Amino acid sequence: MIFQTPNGQNVFLSTFLEGEFLYGSLYISVSNKRCECQGVRMELIGVIESDSQNCKKEFLRKSIDICASRVFEIGDHVHSFTFGRIDRSDDTVKRYDTYFGVIGRIRYFIRTTLTRTSFSKTVKDVDIAIFYNAPPPFKKSYEVTFAQPVMMSFGIVSTCYNVNDVIHGMIRVESPNPSVNVFDVTEMKLVKKEIFVVDKNQAENVETVCSIDILQGVPEPQEPILFNMIIPTEKVPASFKTQEGFLLAYSVIISVKKDEKVLAENEMPLTLLKTNTNPRIESKRKYTLLEWIDEKTRFDKLEAIDVVEVGLINKGFDVFENVEEKDDDDTIRIAQEELDDDYKQTKTIEFE
Repeated sequence: MIFQTPNGQNVFLSTFLEGEFLYGSLYISVSNKRCECQGVRMELIGVIESDSQNCKKEFLRKSIDICASRVFEIGDHVHSFTFGRIDRSDDTVKRYDTYFGVIGRIRYFIRTTLTRTSFSKTVKDVDIAIFYNAPPPFKKSYEVTFAQPVMMSFGIVSTCYNVNDVIHGMIRVESPNPSVNVFDVTEMKLVKKEIFVVDKNQAENVETVCSIDILQGVPEPQEPILFNMIIPTEKVPASFKTQEGFLLAYSVIISVKKDEKVLAENEMPLTLLKTNTNPRIESKRKYTLLEWIDEKTRFDKLEAIDVVEVGLINKGFDVFENVEEKDDDDTIRIAQEELDDDYKQTKTIEFE
């Protein structure tokens, strides 16, 4: 999957989704002379980083030993590895999605460490991406009221949407006989807030995702005005909040303006969930060797159960004991005769 960093750089990362196995192969190439080592270890590491806060917090570390002390001869050496299945039921793992933001990042990478006999180490990091399924959506309407410049109600159908959804809402002027010149535009904008908190220091980046004019001029009192806002999928990663103080939040801001000047403004919180689509997981698919080993281990733990004969089943098989087998040639002859009889009964219809 290709990710775009805030500076516009495209980064390609191997992507793993919830329910998949995180596995691969380690290639070690030795040239010139053989390599004596004390062992090779691989680690799956998850970190939250902020350049502006000069902060790096680790939230995940899993280790596996690839091999113990050995000698790598000149040539190429391949070792398979697996960190198991990416599973939501594992309570020891914090379920954060890979994210590249303006003031913070959520990174996963695999670190390989080869320790030599001289106690020097060769370390190699490879970034990957991990995504978990979104929680089930909830529906909760939200309504605010403007007292100035006129009494006006504004509401949206729900505060929780998928990233490819449409925000539905309604606005209505409550004041009787409002002045037609009291305001000229009512604007709605979707805002993304990226916040990183370290101790008592907080870094924040606010960005307007999109905006629309939902009202031009002052409508008639008590007249409901309906509106829709399409959420641009490519610009909005899902909302999240980490225990390490890094969060991504959205809100809808309603502004009443007169000659480009904001007369009144109100803000409503919004939660955006990603759509759970996993095109790579199919109901019928071939298992890789590592997946097959994992599944086989589960079945090896099952205890054998004695099969008890059931009278009804035995009786069902007895029905077939007195059935005479017909000769194949005889069966074909009877079928051909029946086919000829059907053909004689058909009628020919001619068209002019």
